[in-house]
Amino acid sequence: MGIRSTQPRQGLFGAGLILAVIAGLMLWGFVQVSGQAQSTVTADDSADLIDALEDVEDGEVTIQLTAADYELTSAFDGGNGLPVINGDVTIQGNGATIQRSSSSPFRILQVDSGGTLNLHDVTISGGAIFDEESGGGGIHNSGTLTLTNSTISGNLAFAGSGGGIFNSGTATLTNSTISDNNSMTDATEGDGGGIFNGGNLTLINSTVSGNEALRDGGGIFNGENLTLINSTVSGNKAGFDHNGGGIYNDGYLAVTNSIVWGNQGIDIGRNIDSVSHAIVGGGHSDCTSSDNCSDVDPRFVAPEPAASAPTTGGDYRLRVDSPAINAGDDDALPSGITTDLDGNPRVVGDEIDLGAYEAQFTNVELTLSADPNPALLNDEVTIDVEITGENLDTGILDGLEVDLTGLNGDETITLGGDGTGNLTYEADTVGSFELEASLGTLSHNLTLVVASAPELTVPDDVTIPEADAADYDLSAGVSATDWEGETLGVSCELQTGDNLEIGDNTIGCNTQDSLEQSASDTYVITVASVPTLTVPESFTVDYDQRDPVTWSTSATDWEDSNIDVTCDPASGSSFAVGETEVTCTTDEDELGQSASGSFEVTVLPEPEPEIPTISDLREAIDELDLNRGTENSLMAQLNAAERSLDRGNTNAACGQLGAFINGAGPRIGADAAADLIEMATRIRDELGC
Repeated sequence: MGIRSTQPRQGLFGAGLILAVIAGLMLWGFVQVSGQAQSTVTADDSADLIDALEDVEDGEVTIQLTAADYELTSAFDGGNGLPVINGDVTIQGNGATIQRSSSSPFRILQVDSGGTLNLHDVTISGGAIFDEESGGGGIHNSGTLTLTNSTISGNLAFAGSGGGIFNSGTATLTNSTISDNNSMTDATEGDGGGIFNGGNLTLINSTVSGNEALRDGGGIFNGENLTLINSTVSGNKAGFDHNGGGIYNDGYLAVTNSIVWGNQGIDIGRNIDSVSHAIVGGGHSDCTSSDNCSDVDPRFVAPEPAASAPTTGGDYRLRVDSPAINAGDDDALPSGITTDLDGNPRVVGDEIDLGAYEAQFTNVELTLSADPNPALLNDEVTIDVEITGENLDTGILDGLEVDLTGLNGDETITLGGDGTGNLTYEADTVGSFELEASLGTLSHNLTLVVASAPELTVPDDVTIPEADAADYDLSAGVSATDWEGETLGVSCELQTGDNLEIGDNTIGCNTQDSLEQSASDTYVITVASVPTLTVPESFTVDYDQRDPVTWSTSATDWEDSNIDVTCDPASGSSFAVGETEVTCTTDEDELGQSASGSFEVTVLPEPEPEIPTISDLREAIDELDLNRGTENSLMAQLNAAERSLDRGNTNAACGQLGAFINGAGPRIGADAAADLIEMATRIRDELGC
């Protein structure tokens, strides 16, 4: 394909390239041109701007724009909205927009071969050119053009090439944006949707995105000398069956610290003459690792698909995982340039970044964690990822997808604006899992352990005799193993109290594996008391109750069941006068335990007969109901004996009682008198008669 240019192609070291370098040096103050008159004028509207440009002759003029919008309603000069620039003009836009506001098509401005235009902080928009012989919908430059902090957007070359800019002179774009421009003519024209270069073109810290060409060079068509330094060309589209969606090179192309990626129709068509520290899509043959050039996703924050061109959309700043970060060469950036396209510091971190934007974040780290870890089998484990660093914001982090490998399958975790994200994993398999979270150049590894809890075995509840409680081994029959089948130590102790007590004792056992997972269980040791025996207190019986002597006993085991008791001597036995010890013993309970106890039975001796008195005789006579004469006669004898005793005359009393004995029988009969005679006789014996 031939060069579609209005200027003859020059070599790398030709006059055109020299002019480009001189223009760049002038921009940054290294070359000054003296001997020319300088003036500054203010343009408050489009009419003032037109007047100021008309007045330019051989001198220099700086035009300060004070309004926000400068709308051009008609073509002023040869199909241009503004007068053709032949002198040395600087326009300080202060953020202003110069745009076509008319149904009639015309270009915004043109720089003639003898003219110089420095545009600062200006947007050129809406230009449209239908001249097949002269392209450049926004700007046509045949002289020297310098754009700084400016935007060329929404312009159209309906006939001809260079939707945004047609350059056949020397053009230097610094910290500028070329977007949403279109060249859409017939089969022989329509190259360079953003820029058509037939001269010397240098882009520094600039973006070319969202532009469309009917033919080659969706972003840029280069027919002479093109240099990209820290610039981004992405989201541009070449025509069907054409190439160079980003750049079509038909001249000399040098790419340094730049990104040409994500364009439709081969990112760079044809050759790259010089490439260093760059990302070039499409596997270009001139891009090799030895050139510090790679075909990798630069991971823009929010790139616009090239199919959407023409558009102003797309955010071509770098995500935290971008391989373009710190991938450039500081020495390749022209001296005096200290900021990126956003006006932020141009070098942050170890090295300059590739592309128009410098990532402002530093010390970025990706961390991966799991909770719980170690996890138990069937636990729900939360896998967390987090990106931390300085100067991170939601526009950089929100929506990023972190790749996670090492679980049952590959997963992705989407980050929120705070740089965190997570997923829930059901730990359904025991083992160790080597997880890796990765996001571009960032990665972090973690070992997730899924371990079943220790298996702890305790004995069944057991009942032991009271005598065994003091020396009982609480760990007997207890064992534990970990998730790998290794034997673990077990500690068992009473949950309450220090020693085994009568009744139920709950024994708590605990084990822990090397992963600090623990298991616990309990069993109950019931200490069975010896039978409870109840025997009577020692007791005494009278002589006449000695045969038989009876009592009752009872006994129960630890479950309050009755147990038989055997006593020696047995209840109902005959006991001799005096003290006899009775020993009682229970039958054995289910654990072979028995109890014994004793008490004493005392049998009193036979009592001596009671000595009657004379008064007792009187009462006995009264009870016989004798006739008065007999009763009086008997009473008289007793009264006489009593008086003798009162006087201390025992002999008289003995005689009188003897007379009573001798006369009682004849008076009342032998049977009736028998008790009276016995009583009287015992009284006489007591008196010693």
